[in-house]
Amino acid sequence: MVDIDLESVIRFCQKFDKEYLDVLNSNAKKLKIAAASASATLGSTGMATKASAKLEIVADALYKASMAGEERIRELERKAQNELEHKNHIEEMFR
Repeated sequence: MVDIDLESVIRFCQKFDKEYLDVLNSNAKKLKIAAASASATLGSTGMATKASAKLEIVADALYKASMAGEERIRELERKAQNELEHKNHIEEMFR
């Protein structure tokens, strides 16, 4: 059995979510806005359409990556939280 500091795992998950996944998601939203802005600013030219489409593709990829990462990190946090609660419950039984 490996001794893991569950509280550190939980803090890591929360920090990772805040410092990386939230930033990734925010950048995806900014790219979506930039894509819409490209079309509005440049009109319906071929260049605007291509630029807008490429920005949309990158924004979607960033958003999907952040959602997949968020799902995984939240699952890890849930597991650590459950294990910590179980550990605390067992320790309370022996007091």
